[in-house]
Amino acid sequence: MTELPCVAGILVGGKSSRFGRPKALEPLPSGKTVLAHVIEAARSVASDVVLLGTSGEIDATAFNCRLLPDPSGASGPIGGLSSLLAYAPDRWGLLLACDLPLLQSELLVSMLKIVRADDSIDAVTFGTGLEKRPFYACCALYHPRILPQVLDAVNHRRFRMQAILQAVRTHVITPDESQMRLLQDMNTPEDKSRLLGWWNR
Repeated sequence: MTELPCVAGILVGGKSSRFGRPKALEPLPSGKTVLAHVIEAARSVASDVVLLGTSGEIDATAFNCRLLPDPSGASGPIGGLSSLLAYAPDRWGLLLACDLPLLQSELLVSMLKIVRADDSIDAVTFGTGLEKRPFYACCALYHPRILPQVLDAVNHRRFRMQAILQAVRTHVITPDESQMRLLQDMNTPEDKSRLLGWWNR
């Protein structure tokens, strides 16, 4: 485990509408669900792992996690981020999507190395190479000092996570080919089939 104080929050409040069923509970070739796989990767670097959001399909206690609901007036990733940073005001917050079937601990360690080397930054994430959505906002580290900015965005109903990362001191890692693969999420059954084709590569 990393020496850096860190708590991981995994977003589970999505409706999985494009997937047609709770994608966090989809089985992987390992026999684990996608959510269990993400939790395992998170626990390799974080002193605590919590689930974020509201999902009637997921029993947090079954994963030995605490569930933190979104604050009033907020939902989606920014709601989860605000709950995570409020829960752990003295620790970095590692925000993760629940649908990262290829996630590995080395991807998370690469972000933690950045913040260990420079404590002046507010966030660490990977770049997407896309103009409209330049960051992987749901596989990122956030310092609790940005909580006031997150809450201000929520209060003014500015829910774009990309805008938060653009407004704070963000260190952006340009992912190599192997890291890009680990960052892929699955929104549809077709995504799952494609990503699991890479499982043993």
